[in-house]
Amino acid sequence: MKELVKNYWLSFLLALVIAAFTLLCLKADDELYLPFDAFSVKAEKYDTGEGVITIPSGADKTPDGIFALSKSFDLPRGNYSASVEYEFPEDGSLRLMDGETILGEIPLKAARIKDEFTFSLSRRANDFRISLSCPSSGEIIFKNISLKADRLLFRDHLFLGLLLILAVFLVPALSRRGIFTLRTLCAAGCIIFASYPLFSEALIAGHDTVFHMMRIEGIADAVLDGQFPAVIYPEAVYGHGYLGALYPNLFLYIPAFLRLINVSASGAYRFFYVVINAASFAAAYFAVKTVLKNSSFALFAGILFCLSPFRLIDVYYRSTLGECLAFLFFPLLLAGLYNILIGDEEAYLPLVIGMSGMVESHILSALYGGAICLVFCLAFLPELVKKTRILSLLKAAFATLLLNLAFFVPFFYYRSQNLQLDATIRRFNPKELALSLSEVFRILPYLYSDNEYTLLPRTMVPVLGLSGLLGLLFTGAYLLGEKKKEALRKFVSLSFALELFCVYFSTELFPWATLEKLTGLYYHLYLLEHPWRVFEIAVSLLCITLPVSLCRLGALKGYRFAAAAVVVIISLITASLQLDLFENRRSTIEPLTGNTAWSHNVDYMPSNFTAMEDYKGKQAPLPSPGVELTEYKKKGTTVDLIYSASPEDCFVDLPLLYYYGYRASDGNGNGLFLSESPAGTLRLFLPPAMNARVHLSFTQPWFNYASLALSLLTAAFLTLTVIVRGRKKLAQKSGAVKNNP
Repeated sequence: MKELVKNYWLSFLLALVIAAFTLLCLKADDELYLPFDAFSVKAEKYDTGEGVITIPSGADKTPDGIFALSKSFDLPRGNYSASVEYEFPEDGSLRLMDGETILGEIPLKAARIKDEFTFSLSRRANDFRISLSCPSSGEIIFKNISLKADRLLFRDHLFLGLLLILAVFLVPALSRRGIFTLRTLCAAGCIIFASYPLFSEALIAGHDTVFHMMRIEGIADAVLDGQFPAVIYPEAVYGHGYLGALYPNLFLYIPAFLRLINVSASGAYRFFYVVINAASFAAAYFAVKTVLKNSSFALFAGILFCLSPFRLIDVYYRSTLGECLAFLFFPLLLAGLYNILIGDEEAYLPLVIGMSGMVESHILSALYGGAICLVFCLAFLPELVKKTRILSLLKAAFATLLLNLAFFVPFFYYRSQNLQLDATIRRFNPKELALSLSEVFRILPYLYSDNEYTLLPRTMVPVLGLSGLLGLLFTGAYLLGEKKKEALRKFVSLSFALELFCVYFSTELFPWATLEKLTGLYYHLYLLEHPWRVFEIAVSLLCITLPVSLCRLGALKGYRFAAAAVVVIISLITASLQLDLFENRRSTIEPLTGNTAWSHNVDYMPSNFTAMEDYKGKQAPLPSPGVELTEYKKKGTTVDLIYSASPEDCFVDLPLLYYYGYRASDGNGNGLFLSESPAGTLRLFLPPAMNARVHLSFTQPWFNYASLALSLLTAAFLTLTVIVRGRKKLAQKSGAVKNNP
C-alpha cells in the first residue's frame, strides 16, 4: 500500500480534483430550462421582445389553439417536476408529447403568472415536445418552462470524469513499464488534434450524422426490446420499426451501450469517433511496423493516415460512420496481405481482422477490400504457390467467412424479402460526380459554408491533398531509383499502380461517358455513387508506400526524417485549416437534442412502402369492417390485443412495417396468418371469435443464433491461437537470451 501511494500520489490527487469538478458539473445535469426561444411559434402574428413570446389579440393560431411548440428533446424515464411562467386571458393547456403520442395534458389557469406540475415517463422519450395552447383571442404571454428530473438527464460529464480518472492512473503505470514514450506522446497528440472538433457538448452535424445516430438509437432500442442481435429498430419510422440487419452493426454496439447507460446521443457519437480516430492511427502504425520493422516510420504512417484530408472529410463533413470504420481496416488488410505474400505467412490474422472489419462496417468497402485481395493474389501467384503461403491464404479466407457468419446469414435471409432497394442505392450518377485532376491534389478541399450547412455534390470536393501528391512523387522516385528486384519493391510497385488507377478512376479523364452507353455494366457502377470513394484505397496504400519509399530511397540518405517531417507539417497545416472551417458551421446536435431515433432514410423498405411522412401520426391499428378491438397494447415490436369478429376474412393492419420474423398466435397458441398491407405494414388476419386474445412479437430464426454461435467460437479460437503463438515467440526469445548471455 505504501508503494502504491508513493508511486501514484499525484494520480490520486488529480483524481480527487477531477471528481470534484465532475460533481460540480453533475449538479446542473438534472435540469432543463426552456426559454421562449426554445419554442417555435404557431400564431400568425407574434412578438419575441423582452424575453417573452407575446401573441396579440386576434392573431390566428392552429385549429386546436396551439400557439407554441418546443424543440425536440431526449429525456430518460423518471419523475419530473416542472414550472411554467405565462399569462393567459382564459384557461389553456400544456401538452406533453413523445412524437405523435400524447403523454399527458396539464391545465393552465387564466391570468396565472407561474404554475407548477409533475409528470412521469415510464420509458425514454426520444422526441419529447411541449405544446402550449389557449383558445382565447386575447393577448397571450409566455416566458419559459423549467424541468427538474429525479436523476441525471444525461451522464456525459460522469462518463468523461471516469475516463479522465482512468487516464491519470494509466499514464504513470505505462510510463513505469516503458510503454509511455515520446512516440506514445506524439501518437496521443495526433489523435487529440484530429479529434478536437468533437471536444464540445454540441455535435456539429455532417451529411449522414442523423442517419447513423438513428442506427445507434435503433440498436439500443432493439436491445431494450429484447432483441439480440438487433434486427428491427422499434422506434424508427415513427414507431413502425425499421430493418437494421442489412447494415453491419457490430461496432455500433459500443455507442449503443453508452446510450443504454444514459450517455447522450451526441456524447456517444462523439466518443465513438474519437475511438475511430485512435484506431485509425493504430492501424496505420501497425501496418508499417509490420512491413518495415521501424517504429519511427510507423509513427509517421499513423500521423499521415490519421490526418489525411480525405479521411477527415469522411469523418466530419460526410460523417459516413460505416465508411470511416471500414477505412481504418484497410491498413490491416494490407499488412495481412504483406505477411502472406512476402513476410511471415503464419501471421495471417491481420488479413482476417482487416477483411472482417470491413464486412462488419460497410458492405461496399468490403467489396473494395475483396477486389484488392484478388489483385494482389493474382500478381503474387508464383509466390503464393510456393511453400505454405497458399495454405495461409485459405486459412485466412475460411476464418473470415466463419467469423462473419453472424452478419452474412441474417443479411441474406432478410435480403431475400422483396424490399425496395435499387432506387435508393443508385441515386447518383458517377459520371456527374467525377473530379477534375486539379481538384484531386488541392491543398484544401473546395468548400463553402453558409453558416448552416455544407452541401455535397460539387460544393465539397474530397481530396488527396498535397501530402497525397508528395506520396506519389516519393514513391515514384523510389521505384525509379531502386533497381534491386526484391519482393517489397514488387509490393510497392503494385500499390503505386493501384494508387494511380484510383486517381484516374475518380477523375473526368476516366471514360465515364463511354461506359454509360454500356447500360449493363454501368448499372453496377451506379453502386459507387461517387467515384472518389476509391480514395480510401489510395490513402491506405499511400500510408504504406510513402514511409517505405522514404525509408528505402537512397537519394534521401541522411534526410529521410527531414522529408517525413515536411510531410507531417503539411498534413498538420492542411488538417488545421480543414477542421477550423468545419467548426464554423451551425448545424449542431445538443446533448438533449431529441428525434435521433427517427431518420428519413428509405433504404430496405417493404415493397408497398410509399413515403416516410405517410406513417407520421399513424400509430393506431386499423381494423377491417366487422372487427372490434376491445383492448390494444403495443410496446416496441410486441402487440397484445383482444378482438371480436363475426365475418370471415377479417383483419387488422398494425402500425409495424412488414418484415420477415413477426409471429402471431391466438390464446391457444395457434399461429395466425400475416401479410403485407397495401401501405407496407403488417396485416394480421383474424378468425371469427368473441373476445379472443392475440399476441404478436418479433422472433429470429434458429439459424441466426447458430451463425452467431459459430462466429463467437471462431473468434475464441483465433484469440487462443494468438495467445499460444505469442507465448511460443516469448519462449523462443527467452531461449535465445539464455543461449547468448
